[in-house]
Amino acid sequence: MIALRSSLLCIAFACLPILALPRLAVAQEDATIEAARERFREGVAYFDNKEFERARLAFVQAYALKPHPAVLLNLAQSELRSSHEAEAATHFARYLREHTEATEEQRAAAREGLEAAKEVVGVVTLTVDQSGADVLVDGVSQGRSPLDDPLFLTPGEHTIVAQKGSETDRTTVLVSAGSSSNETLKIAAAPAPAAAAASVNKSADKGAEDEGEAPYVEPDADDGGPSWEVSTPVAIIGAGLTAAALGTGIAFAVSARNYYDSADQVARDIEAEADELDEPSKGICLHPPDDRFPPACDLYQERVDSADKYKTYATISFIAGGVLGAGTLVYVLVPQFQGSARAHKRTDLAQRGISAQLIPVVGPGHNGFVVQGSF
Repeated sequence: MIALRSSLLCIAFACLPILALPRLAVAQEDATIEAARERFREGVAYFDNKEFERARLAFVQAYALKPHPAVLLNLAQSELRSSHEAEAATHFARYLREHTEATEEQRAAAREGLEAAKEVVGVVTLTVDQSGADVLVDGVSQGRSPLDDPLFLTPGEHTIVAQKGSETDRTTVLVSAGSSSNETLKIAAAPAPAAAAASVNKSADKGAEDEGEAPYVEPDADDGGPSWEVSTPVAIIGAGLTAAALGTGIAFAVSARNYYDSADQVARDIEAEADELDEPSKGICLHPPDDRFPPACDLYQERVDSADKYKTYATISFIAGGVLGAGTLVYVLVPQFQGSARAHKRTDLAQRGISAQLIPVVGPGHNGFVVQGSF
């Protein structure tokens, strides 16, 4: 890794007046800004003492409380020196993209840090064929397409997913230190099955005509009736609504999982800080020893609340999908047969006593469906 100037963090002291924003009318926001300033000062002190992991934790909390260019740059520098190179590269890139008004010295420091981080991580430039798709790496959200920056990933295997509604595409990449690659995900809806079938039949017709044979012809209604896709538009609509409900439920479930993971990360940061201060971590948010912990505890609770909300939405979507799926399945499998004598000769599911039911199952740790019936 190329050498870095260890004195870059001295610019942080010049940034402290920038954080001294005018006092707001709302006392809570006043307290938040003051807590961010305090965590920022602690981070600078830890960095100067070469306690880079503690500096990183302090800057993480400061940036969560008050996103500011000075905090972001110092957070990236601390991450680079505490073996969090992928996060450092992400934050250096964001700093260079968002803060064009920074001094040339600050931008040079960010560029140097970014190049150092890229020597030990892989860079994946991702293209998604639709905008507004959620992008996840190993289940963790990276934003929506198109992404502003490349993905900076630690060496090893990673799963990249793009999803928008019920449409999803994924790829697995093997990253090595210093590597660079391009990946494309396509989540556009595939052609409708009926159109695809028509295309196949036309190809078959052409081949048969070329060989002098009679082309394949679909049987008419008198020979047994058209397929259920054509004769029952209600079934098509039901299947579409079922897929949409289940896809929405999956999207909500993934969002809930991401918020839970984010809350767990905040909890780990709180426990690490408590360990550094020789404070018991159990119940620390109920009885904080000083004013350092309440902001982080509030952030933890906020993310847990968001996760619970999306979990509820997912449960509702799965239940709705189950009800729609059950109705559609019954409509398709138990039709009221009417028509020609040939139709009466066909196997009658109702007369054979065949019935089926799709039952949604929702519980702690699992969501799904059970097919129940008699055959």
